[in-house]
Amino acid sequence: MRKMLRVKRVGTVLGILLLVVLSLIGVLSLTRGAPVRAVEAIGDHDGLPAIRDSLFTQSIELFTGLHLTSGNAAQQALNGDGLYPQLWRDLRAAKQTITVQMYYSQPGAVADTLAMVLKERARAGVRVLLVLDAFGSQGLKKEWADSLRAAHVELALLRQLHWYSLHNASDRSHVRVVVIDGEIGYTGGFGLADYWLGDGRHKDQWRETNVRFEGPSVMGLQAAFAAAWAECTGELISGYMFLPKRAFTDVDGGIHAGVFFASPTTGSTPAERFIALSIASARKSLYVANSYFVPDDDFRKLLKQARARGVDVRILTVSKETDVKTTWWAGRSRYEELLRAGIRIYEYQPSMMHAKTFIVDGMWGSIGSMNFDNRSLAFNNESNFVFLDTTLGAQMDSTYMDDLTRSQEIKLATFQRRPWYDRLIEYGAAVFPIKLTSCLNSPDVGASKGGAHGLAHRDECLVACGRGIVAHMDLDPIGDGNTAPAGRALLIAVTHGVVGTSAEGRRERRGHAALECVARDLLHLLLDPIEGRALALADLDGEQLEEVPVVVGRRRSRALGSVE
Repeated sequence: MRKMLRVKRVGTVLGILLLVVLSLIGVLSLTRGAPVRAVEAIGDHDGLPAIRDSLFTQSIELFTGLHLTSGNAAQQALNGDGLYPQLWRDLRAAKQTITVQMYYSQPGAVADTLAMVLKERARAGVRVLLVLDAFGSQGLKKEWADSLRAAHVELALLRQLHWYSLHNASDRSHVRVVVIDGEIGYTGGFGLADYWLGDGRHKDQWRETNVRFEGPSVMGLQAAFAAAWAECTGELISGYMFLPKRAFTDVDGGIHAGVFFASPTTGSTPAERFIALSIASARKSLYVANSYFVPDDDFRKLLKQARARGVDVRILTVSKETDVKTTWWAGRSRYEELLRAGIRIYEYQPSMMHAKTFIVDGMWGSIGSMNFDNRSLAFNNESNFVFLDTTLGAQMDSTYMDDLTRSQEIKLATFQRRPWYDRLIEYGAAVFPIKLTSCLNSPDVGASKGGAHGLAHRDECLVACGRGIVAHMDLDPIGDGNTAPAGRALLIAVTHGVVGTSAEGRRERRGHAALECVARDLLHLLLDPIEGRALALADLDGEQLEEVPVVVGRRRSRALGSVE
């Protein structure tokens, strides 16, 4: 009997140790960064090649797979006003093919207009292929998807979650693609949501930079789409309909450009090599605009080294108008170090600044979807239009300086006087960089706030501080605090205890009490929503509340008509 008890105890201990090890491996995987720490020109006394040096572009192509060609034309498509009218015109003029890939989509005028245009073209005989990210498109209704399929639009969902693919849950495709007849391409940071409408200078009208381009570089964007389509459907598209002969014709002049399609890999990634080489080769100026600016230790070092070489380094990022507060806090935790090195930092004031661009020495630039954080460098697929051109570079410099007139410069002396609790939140956001939005992004998630029903707007994030952990959730609109939400609302807080709920706008006390509640552990919090099971919920007093179905992950993807 004693021997059996010893065996059971040893088995229990080993099981616990195995669970701890596997959990640690999972956390380390989710928080991994990129390994490049420096860029060196070994044995070359002149140092790294400058942007104008042919070795720079040759190195970029070798280290990242980016292919630059001449004969391209490109123009910035700024904000909704500068993007959607031209995009709708180009789509309506399509004669053979349309390929579209979007990361984030929600119901509204933009999604409805796209659907109307795609259905009209499909009925006219144009082959229309549409890829939506399974997480980012959760808010779209089944009826929306069904109407597209009825009009012969081919719709596929990318990276749906299954029990056997949970280990890849954090790997998302952040790519934006629109290609028309293999001749016109669009990429940037835009999506299918109405806050991308407008001029970017008013509240709730996001500041965005996109690009419309023509020429051989369009084939790079088409190839990025083809990779996603093959992953979704098992069908690799090719042939002259999607890859027209004229797209491969050598043309002199125009913009020297290409599309950088970044894919995550084990070890050093093409994305980190692309950013590192671009920073290290700057000689005069480096202007970065990025909505999620959270550089790790090594990339902060590269930025500081650029400033020490005499490069004018400026960072334009979000202000309190951000849609993800914890990323803003985490980014601000890096400000003081960068400001001390002489780097100038600005926060865009009128609205959410969602642009993802950089311009080096007025001629080497990038416009696309890539953020300046570990997710984009290590986890995500990204699409960026990259160019070497003084004319387009000058236009981007001008746009950048115009944005600075609507931004607040962060001064070191003033920033050092910020309250101690700001420093605490910044530290917490920085030491726990997991972005839970990738697994908990749902129109039915809300945070407690004032008002009769205690539910949050989309732009608010729940930030829970305690025990060295800070987490956040991206909240979609479910109520204005004074109107009962449609359906049930699940309220989740993360730091140290249980999951709480406010069902159908009732139980206000319990809804607010849940702000002090947390998940027992991250695995429980992540796995249960993904499996679509009902969670047994309890308030702080331990009283059992009703079970509330979780409406994220598989259940949302099924609403778009996926087959599982």
